[in-house]
Amino acid sequence: EVEDQWISIPIEGAPVLTAGEIYTWHIAISTGIYYDLVFQNSDVYAGDATFEDLQPNEQRLVAYVVPAGGSRDGLRDDRLAGGVRRSVPVESARLDDEVLDAGLAVPMIMIVTAQILRRAMPDPAFCNRWIDHYIDELRRYHMHPELATVLETVGPNGEFLDHFDGRTLNPGHAIEAAWFILQEAQHRGGPGLPRPGQGDPRLVKLGTTILDWMWVRGWDEEYGGLLYYRDVKGLPVTEYWQDMKFWWPHNEAIIATLMAYQMTGDTKYAAWHRMVHDWAYDHFPDPEYGEWFGYLHRDGRISTRLKGNLWKGPFHLPRMQLKCWQVLEQIKAAQGR
Repeated sequence: EVEDQWISIPIEGAPVLTAGEIYTWHIAISTGIYYDLVFQNSDVYAGDATFEDLQPNEQRLVAYVVPAGGSRDGLRDDRLAGGVRRSVPVESARLDDEVLDAGLAVPMIMIVTAQILRRAMPDPAFCNRWIDHYIDELRRYHMHPELATVLETVGPNGEFLDHFDGRTLNPGHAIEAAWFILQEAQHRGGPGLPRPGQGDPRLVKLGTTILDWMWVRGWDEEYGGLLYYRDVKGLPVTEYWQDMKFWWPHNEAIIATLMAYQMTGDTKYAAWHRMVHDWAYDHFPDPEYGEWFGYLHRDGRISTRLKGNLWKGPFHLPRMQLKCWQVLEQIKAAQGR
């Protein structure tokens, strides 16, 4: 029985660093169960129980509140919140009595995890229910039309928090959520190949609205590529890497723009796809040894030649290549080619 997951261990196997990101657990759960069911022909299905178990675990992890002067004994280390929600002593916070903020990570990763598990479930109703729940949570809490943006961190009821954390946007992260929603629009669009007008119109509108907003926020008009962090008011951002170009937002934007074009036929998305695709392939790949460098300066110069670390693993890039190949094959088939 596995009680925890470790992302850093020496050769002897003793744990050094626990999985600080909620994504790590979801990736392990979804791929593990899907493999067991599809390739091993397992007769025992525990996916719904596993998925349900994540709900209270997440709530215990993210919903602690520490009053001023209160003890933090027994609370999990803030690192384990993985940027989802954090409990913070009020003396170092921005609210009067307590601090509780909600991050975009939970709804977006729960959507795609449920989508993956649904492929192997005999009855899709269970996963559909959770997908509906988390799409609604993302829409109600994190999408702010008055700001034309998707907020990464909000109050417990979706409030705009006018401080550093609340104003900080991660355009690539929201764009990743956009294609998860477009993927759901395809799934619910009825039989036939995905094509303009085929998907669930409400979800197509939702996904493309997120993409529209966050493309404007993230695309660097001076140097090209997607900036990592932005302030919703155009104020300074605290993180020193805020104007760097990371590999994974470009992977997600390449997928999202291609799917938006597939679902709408709008040539704007084809143009955006070409822009981000060409910029990424001009700057990230290693022409001598292959793979992608992960971290570039704003002007596209390589910051470090390191291709793998605790955060850059074999996930975003191969998923992009697989997903885009699948989408392109669908586009060709829908056009009779």
